[in-house]
Amino acid sequence: MPKSKQGIVTFTNADEGYKVYEKLLVHYLGERGQKIINIETK
Repeated sequence: MPKSKQGIVTFTNADEGYKVYEKLLVHYLGERGQKIINIETK
């Protein structure tokens, strides 16, 4: 997030890796993380 200077990098090697990063994004970025998930999983 450029304005807040927050970010997270996640690497997975599984087809269901999104299950891990969804929880991480919401935990660390809160509402902003949820917005990213909504965009990416449309």
